[in-house]
Amino acid sequence: MNILLTSGIYPPDIGGPANYIPKLAEKLLSLGFSVDVIALGDESSFKKIDNFTVRIISRKIPLFFRFMLVFFHILRGLSSSKYVFSNGIYEETGLALLFNKRRSVVKIVGDPIWEKAVNQGKTKMNISEFQKASNFGSPRRKLLNFSIKQFSEIITPGENLLNIIKEWGDFKNIKVVSNGVKIDEKMNEVTENEFDFISTSRLVKWKNVEKIIDLAKETSCKVLIIGDGPERDNLEKYAKDLNVKVTFLGKMPQSLLRSYMQKSKIFVLLSDYEGQSFALLEALSLGMPILASNIQANVEVLVDSVNALLVNQNDFHELKKAAFRILEDGDLRQKMKKNNYELSKNKFNLERNLEITIRSILGE
Repeated sequence: MNILLTSGIYPPDIGGPANYIPKLAEKLLSLGFSVDVIALGDESSFKKIDNFTVRIISRKIPLFFRFMLVFFHILRGLSSSKYVFSNGIYEETGLALLFNKRRSVVKIVGDPIWEKAVNQGKTKMNISEFQKASNFGSPRRKLLNFSIKQFSEIITPGENLLNIIKEWGDFKNIKVVSNGVKIDEKMNEVTENEFDFISTSRLVKWKNVEKIIDLAKETSCKVLIIGDGPERDNLEKYAKDLNVKVTFLGKMPQSLLRSYMQKSKIFVLLSDYEGQSFALLEALSLGMPILASNIQANVEVLVDSVNALLVNQNDFHELKKAAFRILEDGDLRQKMKKNNYELSKNKFNLERNLEITIRSILGE
């Protein structure tokens, strides 16, 4: 029995869907399903290993032609698939479902219209402000909503994002399914810290990575930034101009990423917006102390002074004060380590997430 998975990003890309889709595929294969993946990437490619195929379509192809190419590949994939799970390229997948109905689940982890507007410099509003000011009658929004309505079920990782999605339109079958990460007892072992702060994310404006660089200057600490994206050149120049101890490592495999997280003292996430950060959950699973913005998605996961120090990311005085506190208070960090590993194991376990998601895909 075949299941089609679609995504806007796939390894070596960085981001939640690129992290999640291979793990979902691996689980489905272990249960005896065959899996086809259709995703966007830097270069077009096709790989087939036994019952697992991955077709990558280059995002460098002009938009109209890329849209049609993705649409036709998905439409063809539907002919041999009984179920569909989409973690991106929602419009192409939804329109294909219009012509070939299947049991289908869409996982929405953000507002792609807002993300595109921010990346193109067309808005400085945060995601909540954008929802209030956005023209919900715009052609792009109408197309997105129409496409999403073709799916049997909508899942999303947090209550805040669920409420945002409900503002887009009258969606009936929608629920929250928290993200999850692999729990490994050995990965919780303490190693010597080479870095004081680590940040791992797509390097986009709403992640506020420049504020972590500012912390490096104020605290004279060593910072490791892992990830890539449109802001990387600007951030590297900014760190160089400030003459701070910041290391950029770009993209890397998940296994290597976790080893670098183990070599770091504190995980930092100062985003203006998250759906539910996989990087944050990875930090929890490794028992890392955390310094994070007090946005709703983080508050849904973390308790201030129990799992993390939660701060207003736009108040640098508050941010700097919290940074010094978590750097200097060893007892606080030790308490967070214990609490965070237990929280991850009990609530944000990958196996639990995959079981719930697969039951949704199968309509059980």
